[in-house]
Amino acid sequence: MADHSTPPPRRPGRPRGTRPGDDGLTDRQRSIVTAIRTATTGYPSSIREIGTAVGLTRTSSAIPQYRRLYPLAQRSR
Repeated sequence: MADHSTPPPRRPGRPRGTRPGDDGLTDRQRSIVTAIRTATTGYPSSIREIGTAVGLTRTSSAIPQYRRLYPLAQRSR
């Protein structure tokens, strides 16, 4: 017979780095913004270059992050 007196352990929620900070950006989004700002090539960084700069191995994982940031950039202009 199982002991039902203790509740199951709580799940911690979202993994570290996926919770928005004070500026509304996650750690990964903040690192993407930093990578874009520090690019010194003279032309806009490609999705692949941005992903590589922040440690993402596939462009398919960088694209959703970039798409979430784009509307924020339009509002700040």
